[in-house]
Amino acid sequence: MLLGIHDLVANAKRSVDITLLEPVPDFVSSAHCATLLLTLALSGRPVTVRIVVGQYRPTMSTRRHSSRISRRRSTTRPSPG
Repeated sequence: MLLGIHDLVANAKRSVDITLLEPVPDFVSSAHCATLLLTLALSGRPVTVRIVVGQYRPTMSTRRHSSRISRRRSTTRPSPG
């Protein structure tokens, strides 16, 4: 999987967007990520890199909705045969 990401970033022409949800994976602070960005920088192309980190905090309504879906799945199992 990381090889595919490397190729996408290294061959970018205009922009690279990396979007993550908290908690941020170790990938962002890893040497691999630094190598990707260095490879891109050494290409000489003027590429914009954006790393966006979002925080997901479920509200009470989304918790209730998730709970209803879970209950519905557990009560509507297909019958065998």
